[in-house]
Amino acid sequence: MQCARLSSRSSSSALLLHRPSVRQPARARQPCAKTLPRAFAVTPEYGYVAASVAFSAALIQWQAIRVGGARRQYGVPYPQMYAEGKDEQAQTFNCTQRAHQNTLETLPALLAMQCLLGLQ
Repeated sequence: MQCARLSSRSSSSALLLHRPSVRQPARARQPCAKTLPRAFAVTPEYGYVAASVAFSAALIQWQAIRVGGARRQYGVPYPQMYAEGKDEQAQTFNCTQRAHQNTLETLPALLAMQCLLGLQ
């Protein structure tokens, strides 16, 4: 694509992108600034991003193990998601289960942002 400055009749000096098939008069063409796409660089420090993603996966596994143990301890069978009742045991299981669910709900966005923002 070629770029050309707006005509002198316009008060703006922004750049416009034109299709190559559109021919501008030779006097209207001016050299435009280089607008090459910038490639993302993966630096050696990106290993820290990979480590944080791995630790996120380990956290999810640890929470799943905790929920499984709480299911056995408080007698909440599968596929029941939460314990019924208002006693302390039901409350403790529900908090354990909900902490795991909250982490799972936010994990995709977290991982995407970690991987994207770690690029240079």
